[in-house]
Amino acid sequence: CLNNFYFRILSNFLGSLHKRMPGLCLYFAPLCVILNKSYIFVQRGDSAMKKHAKYLILAVTLGIMALIFFFSSQPGEASYQLSGVVADTVQHSKVSTITPSWFSTQNFNANIRKWAHVYIYCALGVSMAVTVHLWTRRIALWQQGLLAAALCTLYAMSDEIHQYFVPARAMLLTDVGIDAFGFLPCIAVTCIIIWLLQRRKAKQ
Repeated sequence: CLNNFYFRILSNFLGSLHKRMPGLCLYFAPLCVILNKSYIFVQRGDSAMKKHAKYLILAVTLGIMALIFFFSSQPGEASYQLSGVVADTVQHSKVSTITPSWFSTQNFNANIRKWAHVYIYCALGVSMAVTVHLWTRRIALWQQGLLAAALCTLYAMSDEIHQYFVPARAMLLTDVGIDAFGFLPCIAVTCIIIWLLQRRKAKQ
């Protein structure tokens, strides 16, 4: 767990975010869990543990990318049926508080599909940022953040091109922007947390 000082920083940030955008603070919840468990594990472990953790985090990133590819490979009818089931579940649960009608006020299903883009790319952003950090130690942290953002952007673009060849699916550049809304903030906050942890370690 993060020490009390940095936990208060994150708590204040999430509290402020929640006041401005109710429920959306959970947008960053995967970040706190994944980064805290993986990064501190790597820092405290011996060389063998660090090596295994590095490959484990890479596997998580590749797994998320494979999951995105799987959903994009579904034909239009199957994809809309799945999102319809998810939309019904969300509509009748408290999860609806973190899916405000930003993308569509008329079509709840379409709005849920866009939020699915945001959240899955949020997870990819966190995982990609940690992966790049652990595999490219020789470059600066801000460069690692830019590299993680570039890799996520390239994957989002390739995913849209992939959908162009799937029956009843479409290639939408606007979806790349929605994906970026998911991964860019998460990469930025991940890099900030890594910087804070590095600063704390340097003072010890």
